[in-house]
Amino acid sequence: MTKRAWSVATVLALACAPAPAAHAAAPNWSTRTLSWGTNTYGQLGDASDETRTTPVPVRSVLARFTQVAAGYEHTVALAKDGTVWAWGRNDDGQVGDHAADPVRTPARVPGLTGVTQVAAGWSGSLALRSDGTVWAWGVYPFLGDGTQASRGVPAPVPGLTGVVEIAAKGSHVLARRTDSTVWGWGRNAEGQLGDGTFTRRLSPVRVPSLGGVVSIAVSKYHSLAAREDGSVWAWGNSTYGWDGSSYGGELRTPVQVTGAPKIVKVAAGYDHSLALDASGRLWAWGRNDKGQRGDGTLTTPHNPGAPRPVPALTQVTAITAGRRTSAALSGGNVYTWGGNSAGQMGDGNAPAARPTPAIVPGVGPAIGVTAGMGDGHLLAVQADPPPAPPGATLTVQPESVTVNAGRSATATVLVEPINGLTESLKLTAAGLPSGVTVTFDPPLVPPGQTSVMTVTAGPDAPIRSETVTVHGYDSSRTSLASTTFDLTVSGPIE
Repeated sequence: MTKRAWSVATVLALACAPAPAAHAAAPNWSTRTLSWGTNTYGQLGDASDETRTTPVPVRSVLARFTQVAAGYEHTVALAKDGTVWAWGRNDDGQVGDHAADPVRTPARVPGLTGVTQVAAGWSGSLALRSDGTVWAWGVYPFLGDGTQASRGVPAPVPGLTGVVEIAAKGSHVLARRTDSTVWGWGRNAEGQLGDGTFTRRLSPVRVPSLGGVVSIAVSKYHSLAAREDGSVWAWGNSTYGWDGSSYGGELRTPVQVTGAPKIVKVAAGYDHSLALDASGRLWAWGRNDKGQRGDGTLTTPHNPGAPRPVPALTQVTAITAGRRTSAALSGGNVYTWGGNSAGQMGDGNAPAARPTPAIVPGVGPAIGVTAGMGDGHLLAVQADPPPAPPGATLTVQPESVTVNAGRSATATVLVEPINGLTESLKLTAAGLPSGVTVTFDPPLVPPGQTSVMTVTAGPDAPIRSETVTVHGYDSSRTSLASTTFDLTVSGPIE
């Protein structure tokens, strides 16, 4: 593996590390993950550096992703098999310990398996494994290992176990443990670690007096938590009241955000915040110069720290917030609103900001969405299509049957299974001319087997030609397959 000397002079953040040999553009790729917005460093994963104002597929042949996390100028993704992939800017090793920078298509992060969640920050990346450990790579102090050395190889955060959720978008990290406590490390100049100080932490410290937490979120300068009683707590910089207060300074310890009902999920944007209540209704507070609060205006209210509902959305299931952009998932559709300088709305109408939520065309049905904290890129994971139901194809040989009045003729019907059909099908014929009957032996045909079809014309059957349909029914009397054959009834043989 290529060795690098990592720079610390650039932005402080985290990102994902891919494998060195997997970042070339592939001839085929999955369309299950879509991306749009700014693409200076290939963070959209489409093998280009072109800004996209409408969704494009992420090029990935080897992996299908279940979760994606947009960092500042890179992206991290979790594959179905528990491996981690990353792409985009890599100047601090946030996409892996190899020389490529940028990486424009997904590359595997070596050494990570059994991962259940990923997160991406300013110039670093995180992975949460099923054993409750957190692994980090990229620029310090995002790594949480007590050192001031950056690296492109994932390593566990020492002393941190039992973690069930991680959050990263800026230069600090939060982790929620099984005991519902919250721990943090990294940048703390605005009090975003909530430990009562402004001291940068190279190793995890607990956010004191904050227990019973069910959801966490971070931005560059502030942090959020939702507790099991439905309350929301915030700390860090509060210039625009994005922590829910009207303090306007830095809060070194959590304060309660009032004015919203029972909250179950939070998301932190650059200078605004979102919260999802138990009924599926969305709330927003903080800055609104680009319409990121979704209230139909481009004006930050006099009291920006007071949560207000986003009127256009109900039954929301997932939320994310970017630099000055918001997005939500409802009914399988991705909705976006706010800043649109780089096409973040995904509707092709950049750069005008949009203060009300609207559907991103061509993305649904989706199961997840993420917005980056940089100039603006978003990704969505589409839902798996429902599995195709079992079925069959029927083939009649020969395709044309001629029978004389008063006589019989035979043909063979083959039942070929589709999508794992195991049930036998009952064969019937429809569309028979008068005086003609059809029998099958056997009438109930297992998949992959044949039946002998006997066509009998009565002595008074009229001379004519018809197209006859053969159906294959399952035990619930549902027709799973059908085919046709041409039937000709000729005169009797003298």
